This record gives sequence, C-alpha cells and structure tokens, in this order.
Amino acid sequence: MPLLAAGRSSGAHLALHLGLRGIDAPGDVAAVIACSPPLDPMAADWPEARVPGNPWARLLGHVPAAGDDATADVTPANHVGSGLPVLLLHGADDTVVPPTQALDLANALLASGHPVTTYLMPGGHDLDLTRDDVRQVIASFLAG
Repeated sequence: MPLLAAGRSSGAHLALHLGLRGIDAPGDVAAVIACSPPLDPMAADWPEARVPGNPWARLLGHVPAAGDDATADVTPANHVGSGLPVLLLHGADDTVVPPTQALDLANALLASGHPVTTYLMPGGHDLDLTRDDVRQVIASFLAG
C-alpha cells in the first residue's frame, strides 16, 4: 500500500527526498506534504545557508558550495520528474527558511509534470496546522 510522506522543516525536506527519489522502491510513496521545507542551500536570497555551522553544513559535513555533488544531491529540485503529487505549505513571514524555497520548488515540480498545490499563508516557520484554512487545503489535497 502506498504511503503519504509528510514533515515539517527538515522533516519536510526528508519527506520530499523519500517521495521524489523513491528511496526504497519507486511508487511506495503516493504523495508528499511538506511544511516550511528548506530546499536549496544555494538560493540567492539565503546566503546564511552557506556559512559554517548552519544546518546544511551539518547535514553535508561541509559548507554547501556551487558545483559540489553533495550540495546538488541534497537539493530536491534536482530529483523532480516522477509525477508525484506534492503539497507545499509555507509561512509568508518565515524568517528561518525563505518562502521562496517553496515557490521555487513548486515551479520546478510543475515544469516537470508534478501535480502541485502550494499554499503560502500568514505566519512564520512554525505553522499552525490546526487552522481551518490549512486543514481545508490539506483535506482538498488528500481528496485529490
């Protein structure tokens, strides 16, 4: 039976990798819900992602760098094309992960043929998933 992979922040990053890459077996994941996911350490509007000690450096074992294979591999946009449905939720006032992370991935997913729902909402990094509008977006995506 296919799974729904979902997560928040770094967990959302992992859920996207699980779904987009088919880590165990392609097709095991039916859809992904990603809340406030960090997605691209090389994004121009996120220079603090490229300083020593940041979470990306801890994940990679070194500071992310252009042309680095590990940096490219950790970026979910480099693994699109499976057609997996994805819901991206992000707070417009997020100061931890720029909201452009979700918008840029949404564009890459759409260009590669994925069904994508993106909901940019008021709020910061720790989204309130119990809000009626958020619950409606999630329910609509799951009914999909």
